[in-house]
Amino acid sequence: MGFLRRGQAPEQTFRDEAIRQLERQPGVVRVRRTGNLGLEIERAGDGPPGQIGLFNVWSDCEELSFADQRSMITQFLAAVATPVDVPETWAGARLLLRPVVLPVSSPVVHDPAMDVPSRPLLPFLAEVLAIDTELSLVFVTNDYLTQWGVSLAAALTEAHDNLGAAGLRVTTDDDVTDLYVVIGPDGYISSWLAAPTALWALAESVHLGAASAAASRGTVLVLAPDRDVAFLLDDRHLPTLHATLNLALETFREDRRRVSPVPYEVGPDGLMPWAPAPEHPLAEVVRQCKIELAGVEYHLQKQRLDELFPASGVDVFVASYLLENDADGIERSFCVWVQGVEAGLLPVTELVVLQDFAGEAFSVRWSDLHRLTNGMLRPEPGLDPPRWRISAWPSPTVLAALRMVAVPMENTL
Repeated sequence: MGFLRRGQAPEQTFRDEAIRQLERQPGVVRVRRTGNLGLEIERAGDGPPGQIGLFNVWSDCEELSFADQRSMITQFLAAVATPVDVPETWAGARLLLRPVVLPVSSPVVHDPAMDVPSRPLLPFLAEVLAIDTELSLVFVTNDYLTQWGVSLAAALTEAHDNLGAAGLRVTTDDDVTDLYVVIGPDGYISSWLAAPTALWALAESVHLGAASAAASRGTVLVLAPDRDVAFLLDDRHLPTLHATLNLALETFREDRRRVSPVPYEVGPDGLMPWAPAPEHPLAEVVRQCKIELAGVEYHLQKQRLDELFPASGVDVFVASYLLENDADGIERSFCVWVQGVEAGLLPVTELVVLQDFAGEAFSVRWSDLHRLTNGMLRPEPGLDPPRWRISAWPSPTVLAALRMVAVPMENTL
């Protein structure tokens, strides 16, 4: 089960072993922790410190023995031991850039110490830049952009063009109707979420979603549940779509390199989360995909904030993103607003439970809470996924209005 030091989480001990091995490498001057599994490596010379992440290698060997974990670290560090020759000029760097799509919970996205600029892409997802080399992938930091004299937007445009030039490669299965499995380029399969024009062009070329004499026009969808898995299909063949949604959920739940189980609608102007009509036979499965992605991202964000706020001397209640069955037995997302909380941050959930000092509680839809509390909820700047700040408990008048639109919940508290 790996190697442990008293009082340390397993991944921290894993990180410390990587630091120990790095510090023994020739030319390494200093190794500094950046977040839980990120490292900054300063080498002899005038170049900027390098950044590496241990996230993927840890997920691959979390359950291995001490000897196997140490061997995996050695192999990984050997692959990145030679400092990547990052071009000093924009002319030399531009053709090596690739977009990388990550959940916003990734330390690469949210950890200021890593200094990797990102751009929001879709709910709970962001895109960053990487330098693609033969042996490794290096995330582009703000220092590199400054050195090259380009903006993040300009560099991402170049990265998208490079991904398109590499080619969107897919394969099919004769036994599955209208399902295209993305197979390349290696290491950047989920990156196609950042290149919807290429997805749309492929869909048009194979007539996905196209109207015919036998069927009306369908909706083209893409799913990328983890870094190395993506599917392109449309919504007209329900058995294929249902099986693909279930596979995406299963992959997302089991894979540490998860991206998103949500199906995204592909159009000539970009992507958006698919929102089928409530009467669609798979609407409930799609909703489940959305709340599971939100649940993972809000949970990881809460863990981070619960460590950050006390360390900074800030007293803020960070509400949990919870799941519970409603009166109809359907799983819903909810959070709890407790009377007496003077500073709190609520996640965006389907329902909000309001609990008073007496322990009495009722639930309302998020949209009704936002509408009836007359500006009491304020968006908290700088947080992704978004949270809303609460302070004063609603007045009796507002509570009465909220009770009028209460939604029954089973076993909420």
